[in-house]
Amino acid sequence: MSMQTDVRERFALIAVAGTSALSEHELATEPLKWLKYLVMDRVGLEPIGKIASQISRFALSDTDGTRTWIREQFSAATDRTGQLVVIKIVPWGVGAQLANYRLTFPEEIDQTLDEIQRSYKGLEHELWCCGSSVGRDGFNLGGRLTYPGGGRDQFLELVWYGSPRKVESALLPDFDLPYLRAVRSLGGLGFTVETLRVPDTSSYPPPDNRIWIDDLRQVARMLATRAPAMADLVTALHDIGAQEICFCFKVSDGRLTIIDWDTEIESSANDGLWT
Repeated sequence: MSMQTDVRERFALIAVAGTSALSEHELATEPLKWLKYLVMDRVGLEPIGKIASQISRFALSDTDGTRTWIREQFSAATDRTGQLVVIKIVPWGVGAQLANYRLTFPEEIDQTLDEIQRSYKGLEHELWCCGSSVGRDGFNLGGRLTYPGGGRDQFLELVWYGSPRKVESALLPDFDLPYLRAVRSLGGLGFTVETLRVPDTSSYPPPDNRIWIDDLRQVARMLATRAPAMADLVTALHDIGAQEICFCFKVSDGRLTIIDWDTEIESSANDGLWT
């Protein structure tokens, strides 16, 4: 049995309130990545209608449709420097750690699409496109919240003016966005800041840590409203053998969206599956 098949069969066992979360039709027709969004819908974490409105799906070969959609995103943006378009490469059987292309200017569109066509020529992957606000005005940030196994501490990581994917680069020397890492005991009431780094640049507010701590508290309150649904999903994933669960989220203009979840089950199935 291939790792891809094994993951899909495990997903078939995900149950919500004693009922299968995914239908046989969905399991047979949707890529693993979309199945994860359907599961979020079934536990009440994010409605699938909202997710579908934020992601435009294209066949890999549909370069013209993809190009038109991206150009429309940039045309509609009031501030080009605050608009981010992400193109995600979505194979049928991969649910985590997908390749991403990030565009911040219209001039990048043609070169990026040409590179994608060269890199994945002949494959039947999908291209998923979404827009995101990464401007430095307003309450915009990305983050990750862990539900670790073995009763270990939870971690909440935030990166301002960027997507959750940026958290993966936070330890690099040239990382230029504000970053915070906080910890709490599993089931605890509050987070304690473990790391806070703000680049020394005039692009950010004065070095008053209260600004970033206040944002942390606000994000923690927002996440608390989703805690029951996240707990239900964590339980369902533990039931199919997952040990470590991580939720990724985005706050744009003060509105929270849970955009993904990952476990070691689908992450471990990725090796060698990019082509």
